[in-house]
Amino acid sequence: RFRPAEPHFTSDGNSFYKIISNEEGYKHICHFQTDKRNCIFITKGAWEVIGIEALTSDYLYYISNEYKGMPGGRNLYKIQLNDYTKVMCLSCDLNPDRCQYYSVSFSQGAKYYQLRCSGPG
Repeated sequence: RFRPAEPHFTSDGNSFYKIISNEEGYKHICHFQTDKRNCIFITKGAWEVIGIEALTSDYLYYISNEYKGMPGGRNLYKIQLNDYTKVMCLSCDLNPDRCQYYSVSFSQGAKYYQLRCSGPG
């Protein structure tokens, strides 16, 4: 069931991250600053961000279907907030033959996380 994405505010409250559709219609993460009119997309491509999972002072963690162009896949990524070009997939190489669909739970403060595999088999 569709519902609008929730904003994820930075600890200082001066900005937030939210999933919105870009000009091509793909859902990506945009950084909104309270003193600016437009947002800056921090993810881009012919794939979609499924959800923002955690936000720390250094990283934003999200689930997307970016890996190998598989729209049915779900993997966990982290993007460095001071350099949006530094993106790392945390689940892509764990067991790609057995798991291509992950979900995640984070501890308070996002120091720890638990990945769950839901398939394909």
